[in-house]
Amino acid sequence: MIVEMIVTLAFLAIPFSIGYQTGRKNLIYKENEGEKKVRITLQSIEEHGYHLKNNITIPTTNGSTQIDHILFSRKGIFIIETKDYKGWIYGNEKQHKWTQTFKNSQKKYKFLNPLLQNNGHIYHLSNVVGISKEWIISIVVFTNSEVEIKTNLPNKRCKTK
Repeated sequence: MIVEMIVTLAFLAIPFSIGYQTGRKNLIYKENEGEKKVRITLQSIEEHGYHLKNNITIPTTNGSTQIDHILFSRKGIFIIETKDYKGWIYGNEKQHKWTQTFKNSQKKYKFLNPLLQNNGHIYHLSNVVGISKEWIISIVVFTNSEVEIKTNLPNKRCKTK
């Protein structure tokens, strides 16, 4: 049952992405280095019964949302948000915005909490496809070797390098 659902979802995701992007001139996507690293790593496990889709855009009530990677498996669907940030990252699970700073610099940059961002991806994917959120697992990956997460985050949901 779950395998059939996963295969069906894998093939449904393609038309959502392609169909929703056609006619939108400003929706040009370029894969960053972090997303490329994660894609290559995940492609290496496809032969073991996993099915990977990258850069999937799905409709929302306010427009659309872009998911970096969706990995379909017998154990569930993994939604993977990739961040290729450097520097020090401050934030916790509940904060709406996180902060990126750099050693020897006064500059601070705010960005959307990727855990909350991925929760939004899960919400919209489950609504569009009509499956329970219990089958969808959120993972956030920080890929840059020059990143340091300065607060405690849930290990099973947020990985570095």
